[in-house]
Amino acid sequence: MQSVGNKFSVISTTITEASYSVLLLTETWHTASEDVALRKCVPDGYVCLDVPRPIAGKSKPGVTNHGKVAAIVSDRLTHKLIRLPTA
Repeated sequence: MQSVGNKFSVISTTITEASYSVLLLTETWHTASEDVALRKCVPDGYVCLDVPRPIAGKSKPGVTNHGKVAAIVSDRLTHKLIRLPTA
């Protein structure tokens, strides 16, 4: 997907018009759950579960965080985020 930043309107409209229950996003380029562009992807009646990628080397110029993953889920579904152990 390479950034929800310039696609949030299309994502939200697609979810609503197609009546999707779940939409999974990868390569979101978001750095925090509170990122505005990610929040704008979520239409009314949906929630967002996400796992942003930590920014390594934040102080280094040219370091890019390509986000990670997010799931936009209908609030009619029972759901929860399960964090897997990491090495």
